[in-house]
Amino acid sequence: MTPMQKNLSQSLLILVLCVLGCGGGSGSGPCGGAGQQCCDWPATSCSGASVSCQSGTCRSCGTEGGPCCGLNHDCNSNLFCNAPPGGPAFVCQACGHIGQATCVNNSCVTGVASGGRCVAPGSAEAMCNGSMPFTIGLRSRRDHCRYQEYAVRANSPEDARVCAERAGRLGGWADPEAVDTSAWDEYPFTSTSSLTGCDIVHFSAYSVEDAEFCARLRFPDRTIARGSACPTPSP
Repeated sequence: MTPMQKNLSQSLLILVLCVLGCGGGSGSGPCGGAGQQCCDWPATSCSGASVSCQSGTCRSCGTEGGPCCGLNHDCNSNLFCNAPPGGPAFVCQACGHIGQATCVNNSCVTGVASGGRCVAPGSAEAMCNGSMPFTIGLRSRRDHCRYQEYAVRANSPEDARVCAERAGRLGGWADPEAVDTSAWDEYPFTSTSSLTGCDIVHFSAYSVEDAEFCARLRFPDRTIARGSACPTPSP
């Protein structure tokens, strides 16, 4: 027997002994139970309905917040296998029902998806998950001063106004009111008082009429007039 044939025979013998003697796991000792090594080559299976092979070890699965079980990604009762944005892949969560996070592919079991959550059909949250984009301006309902513009999605301009006002309230604005335009400007006014004389003030609004209304309510003790130049004092 040549040296090459001898080495080949030894390699085949070692492989046969390993197959016969290595058992069902990836190493010596029991396998397949919780906390034990995974079984089968290349060590991928575990016994029991609530354990799965994770990095070569059988660990608990199917519970809320834990990994999904097996290739079918199963979870315990009332839990769904989910892949939350920015989170770990395929974890069991209470998802898909009204008031809960959406499941995989932004899906819901009950309700409709809106902003990553399942909400009741016909609710304000569902209304604000429409098919058309809108940019809506918000002003103060009291003094008409400009608040902010909001980009919303809705199925009609009427729904878009409701959605923008809801977003404004959630953003901390007091009693916001939607307007029919998102275009605004800084409008100058003269502000005159017998004690301090004339000053130039600016107010952001969606129209000069809104700006004047805003200025008069903000300075009720001063004379407000449109313009960016104070009158020249008489000699």
